[in-house]
Amino acid sequence: MADEVSISLIFVYDKSTKIKRTESFTADVTGESQIHAVQTVDTSEEALTSHSDIGTPAWCFVKNLDTANFITIGATGSLNMTLLAGESCVFRTNVALYAQADTAACEVEYIIIEL
Repeated sequence: MADEVSISLIFVYDKSTKIKRTESFTADVTGESQIHAVQTVDTSEEALTSHSDIGTPAWCFVKNLDTANFITIGATGSLNMTLLAGESCVFRTNVALYAQADTAACEVEYIIIEL
């Protein structure tokens, strides 16, 4: 079956000028494995837990469930995406994901779907 992942994005900026961008697309997923979990992430870099059946992670959804502190996520040694309290993001990757809380441990929800 084709197009097993559907992603919709709405981005609106309304300050001195107004910008609105809406995107929606589907993507093929040939793998069968996925994981959906909530993990407590401490102030030291740590891997987001995934089961051994996921070969190459592909589509990822990450949400910082904390109400006060931010987290950074990315590849080991290169945590370069910041999510403030309550923020989420969707992206594609081909590396294992790592996360780190800034000030205190934070709960992080994530979904990883094998490509």
